[in-house]
Amino acid sequence: MQSPLTTMIAVTVNAVGVFCALPVFWYLPSTFLTGAGAAAGIAVVNSVGNMSGFGAPYVTGWLFDATGNSRAGLWVVGAVMLVAVVLVLVLRSRVSPTRSAEDVGGEVVAAHH
Repeated sequence: MQSPLTTMIAVTVNAVGVFCALPVFWYLPSTFLTGAGAAAGIAVVNSVGNMSGFGAPYVTGWLFDATGNSRAGLWVVGAVMLVAVVLVLVLRSRVSPTRSAEDVGGEVVAAHH
């Protein structure tokens, strides 16, 4: 069951899932925030991504040393992704992203009529 083909299929399916989620992920700050707040939200997302890109190899190495299993790092990544999903769902239920036409730029369209 540990053939290179099944491993490549699993990695490909996971990569497709992650890359499909990226456009939605980058859209979230501007859904809940406007103006400077949206810019700051996007900056925070970018900063956290850069920090995790720096720190993840160290955490993965530490987990491998602590457990002797290379899968431990992948389990942590999966758990962090599940926590992110839960946080988005909680935010969605608490903050209604229903924005009026003015918030989306409706006043510009209305001014031309």
